Amino acid sequence: MCIDGLHGLSEIVVVWFGSFVVRKLYDSSTASMARPNSGELTFSPDPLKQRSMSLIRILFILTLFPIALQAGSIVGNWRTIDDVTGKTKSIVKIYKTDHGDFEGLVSKIIHSDLGPNPVCEKCKGERHNQPIEGMVILWGLEQDGEEDWKGGEILDPKNGKIYKAKLHLREDGKLEVRGFIGFALIGRTQVWEPAD
Repeated sequence: MCIDGLHGLSEIVVVWFGSFVVRKLYDSSTASMARPNSGELTFSPDPLKQRSMSLIRILFILTLFPIALQAGSIVGNWRTIDDVTGKTKSIVKIYKTDHGDFEGLVSKIIHSDLGPNPVCEKCKGERHNQPIEGMVILWGLEQDGEEDWKGGEILDPKNGKIYKAKLHLREDGKLEVRGFIGFALIGRTQVWEPAD
């Protein structure tokens, strides 16, 4: 089963479980028990409570569904943080391409040592002297499990160098972005924070 299939299955399970929990709450709150002479339990649900619990169930499911959709995904906007100052440098938008891999482009420059509209002076080829805002700096990433993306490359606009890249989505929702040459042990990791 592909990763997208697993994510779809997990979304269904979350929504089903939420519906199940709400139904159980509904059953326990709307049924009034009577004990006839036979000793059997009978339930007579209140129609008004039925409608209100149906509405609560729908709202509960709609609340859970976006959470399930976002679980385990790097798609979205991320704040890049300066290692030294701790200030936000830029916003990088990560998206899934038509080919199924993931890319990231700089959607907004917030702080740069090169001024408000920096260009990639040290980049080579078609990126040379091009604006960093709007530039794809991360590409070729493929999902490897629920929390890891590998096989891609990342550009450091500051020095114009391209590194191999791998990403890890942490439990706290932050994204570890590691750039390296050759082996993953020799490299540098940045932690990006959600900007959505």
